[in-house]
Amino acid sequence: MVRQLVASIFSFGRPHERSDHKLLSAWRALDVGYYKKAFHHPQTIDDLWILVSRDYIVRRLGYLDLRDVENVTIRLITMQDKRKAPPVALYINIHYNTMWKRPHCMPTQWDYGAIGGGYDNYENYLLKTDLLFQTQYESLSHITVSTNNDCSSESGVIPIQTIKPKEYDYNFGVCLHKGIGPDFKPKILLDYVKMHLAVGAEIITIYIQTGAEGVYDILLPYINKGTVEVLDWKLEPNITNGGSHHYGQTGVLAECLWRNTYRVKYLGMNDADEFFIPLKHKTISELMSDIDTPQVSKTPAATFGFPNFMMKGNETLPKVSKALQSGTCPQLRNEPIAIYYTRSRGCVLRGRAVQKVVFRPVAIYLPWVHCQIKFRSWEYIEEYKLPEDTGLSYHYRSHWKKYKSCSVPEYHTTVIEKYIKILTGCDI
Repeated sequence: MVRQLVASIFSFGRPHERSDHKLLSAWRALDVGYYKKAFHHPQTIDDLWILVSRDYIVRRLGYLDLRDVENVTIRLITMQDKRKAPPVALYINIHYNTMWKRPHCMPTQWDYGAIGGGYDNYENYLLKTDLLFQTQYESLSHITVSTNNDCSSESGVIPIQTIKPKEYDYNFGVCLHKGIGPDFKPKILLDYVKMHLAVGAEIITIYIQTGAEGVYDILLPYINKGTVEVLDWKLEPNITNGGSHHYGQTGVLAECLWRNTYRVKYLGMNDADEFFIPLKHKTISELMSDIDTPQVSKTPAATFGFPNFMMKGNETLPKVSKALQSGTCPQLRNEPIAIYYTRSRGCVLRGRAVQKVVFRPVAIYLPWVHCQIKFRSWEYIEEYKLPEDTGLSYHYRSHWKKYKSCSVPEYHTTVIEKYIKILTGCDI
């Protein structure tokens, strides 16, 4: 069974399998719009990954980076088992959609590698080609990869998403910054989606593992509206050397950023118990329009750091408590109460290691949970730190045994109350 899976995912020779032809035909029909549906659930393993070995796998979508026409490259997201030797060299074979252009074989290099650490066994290596001349990427159809320097025994088809300047589809979106596994909690995901829509998210991206297909069913009303997309990640033992604690989180972060470059202007990345909250504005977009200006910073920022507001205790928001007692909002009584209604005290934890970030994708090559790893430093400053009275990342943990106590005074806050009507329909 494993041999059959390996053969279907990484088939050598010119692409000839039905899945490759189907993938390529769909990509050609949709042209540059292909990426908008790439990896949408449900997808099979061989739609998602190219298996070089069980130590080293390649995500089945490449990126032609045309942000700077003087520095054009193709990039790939790859995942390597950190317990093994560094990944083998890969070569990219560029295929064209005209008969007169022969495929062009090129070496790759690590743009950045061995990212992560911690409990994850699989780490992201972002690969890139040497700089491409215009003749090398014009009429590009797709790419393949090979471990041979002449690109013999090449893999199946890898479609390409073109990253080039255009009008944004969305102003603000969020990515849940790790894959969701089979032990997911439906209520937590629903509350995550509802609150981020309330603060102005126009698109929410969620990645799932095998066994978490219920996420799609639960969020189907939002998927049908086009405000949520559920993508298959599936970095798991049927193609890897066992599990990876956060399912290769660094790869999820990288892919969500590249997917949304020139698609989303401001992209937040956080966990399911964290929420970007504007304190003086109604939405994050309104907040960003006030701080992302030449008057605030002459050079645009690549990232926007939101201080982490750690919510503690069990003091229900006053308006919610009153509504529960009076029965004036049936929506609050008909389902388990959302965690962001149940706490009204907290403290700000300061520092880069605990903040959460809204990224400007066009400025970034590689993101991390609390900061950027590599950005376009010749055009952007690294970070704008939000003042604590402007915007915070509200962080709700189900328990605090393993987390720091507040080193600064706790204080009472009712900011979440301004979203109750949007979230429940109740004017309380």
